[in-house]
Amino acid sequence: MKSVRYDGEELIMLDEVADALLEFASAVVRSGGAEAISVPTLTSSGATQTVTLFLSAGVPLSTRLIDEPQDERHPSASFIEELAVRRAYLPEF
Repeated sequence: MKSVRYDGEELIMLDEVADALLEFASAVVRSGGAEAISVPTLTSSGATQTVTLFLSAGVPLSTRLIDEPQDERHPSASFIEELAVRRAYLPEF
């Protein structure tokens, strides 16, 4: 599991979700644009929740590994697929 820091808040998500989010955020910044994206995360009690993030050049993201087992109930496949589709439509500069 990874913790993603966004706007001073820590969000818990699967490794592959955090990695896909950072790759997408990098693509958004390279395109010179901004995107709002709904991200599946986990609460500290293990419940799933969706958080909407605004991604742009002025919004820093950072990740770190946390000592929590991966939770396979986390809806990662559809999120990662959505990011791949959205990334394909970003302009390249």
